[in-house]
Amino acid sequence: SGYLNKKIGEITDSRARLEREKVDIALKIDSLLETSARKNEVRDALTAKLQEIERDILERESRSGELELIKKGLESKHKSADADLNICRTRLSSLVSLDENFEGYQMGVRTIMRAGDFSVMEQGRILGLVAEVIRVEGRYEQAVEAVLADRLQCVIVESQEDGRDAVEYLKSRAKGKGSFAPLKEINVNETDTTLSGFPLIRDMIKVDDSYRPLINMLTGNTAIAESLEQAVSAWKECGGRQSFVTLEGDIVDKNGIISGGKLTNASHSLLSRKREISELQEKDARLAKDVEDLKAKIEEIDLRIEEEKTSLNILRDEKQACQDNLNENDKVIFRISHELDQLKTTADRIST
Repeated sequence: SGYLNKKIGEITDSRARLEREKVDIALKIDSLLETSARKNEVRDALTAKLQEIERDILERESRSGELELIKKGLESKHKSADADLNICRTRLSSLVSLDENFEGYQMGVRTIMRAGDFSVMEQGRILGLVAEVIRVEGRYEQAVEAVLADRLQCVIVESQEDGRDAVEYLKSRAKGKGSFAPLKEINVNETDTTLSGFPLIRDMIKVDDSYRPLINMLTGNTAIAESLEQAVSAWKECGGRQSFVTLEGDIVDKNGIISGGKLTNASHSLLSRKREISELQEKDARLAKDVEDLKAKIEEIDLRIEEEKTSLNILRDEKQACQDNLNENDKVIFRISHELDQLKTTADRIST
C-alpha cells in the first residue's frame, strides 16, 4: 500500500511536470511565432526596399548610359568644330601674313609700306592703301577690281609733298615705283553723276567719309550694267558720256573702248583676300565660341556623370547593406523555424 501510494505520487508528479513543460513549450511557441511574424514583416520591408534600390540602380545606370551617349556626341562635335577652327586659323594666319607683308602688291608699294626709315611713314602721313580702306560686297568685287585696277595699290598720303618724297625715296633705293594719292589735293567733280539711270559703282563701295572724295574721284561716274550687251547699249544711249562696268568686270569706257577677260591674279587677290580675311575672322570667332560652348557642355555632362556614379556607388552600398540585413534576417527566421519544429515535436511527444 505504501509502495503503491509512492508510485501513484511519482506518476502524479510526472504528469504535473509534463503539463508544466507543455505550458512552457506552448508559451515558447507563441513567443517564437510572434518573433517569426515580426521577422517576416522585417523581411517584407527589406525585400521591398531592396527592389526599390534595384529599380533606382537601373534608372541611374540608364541615365548614366544616356549621359555617356550625349557626351560622346558632344565630343564628336567638339572634335569636328576644333578641327574646323584649326583649319580656319591656319588659312587666316596665312592670309594675314600675306596681307601684312603686302604680298601681291608692286615692289614700290611694298617698299613704302614697310619703310621703317622713311620720315613720312614715321610721322604717320602714309594713311594706307586704296585696297585697304574700301569694303565691297562679293557681288560687286570683280566690277570694283576692274574699275580701280592698279589704283587699288595706290598709296594714300596726306599731301602731294608726301607723295613726292615717297617717289624720291624709291628712286634713291631703286626699289620700284608706286602711285600716291594726296587727300588734300584731291580734285572731285561733284557733278559727276549717272546719266543712264544705272547705279554708280562708287555707291557700291563702303568707305570712311574721309576717303569718300578719293574713291569718288577714282571711280568717276562709272555705272554698273548686268551684262556687256547691256553696257554697250547704255553707252550708246548716253552718247558716250559715261563708262560702264559689268558684274563680271567687263568695261566700256567713255571712248567706247571695251575691255574684258580675266583679271590679273594680283589685282584680283587684293579685294578677295581682304574679304576672305574678314569672313575668316568672323568664322574664327563663331567657331571659337562653338568650341568653348561645346567644351563647357562636355564639362557639365562630366559633372553629371560623376554625380550619377557617386549616386550609383551609394545605392550599390545600400543594396549590399540591405541584402546583408535580409540574409541575417533570413538566418534568424530559419533558426526560429527550426526551433519551432523541435518544440512542436517535443510537445507532440509529451502529449502522447
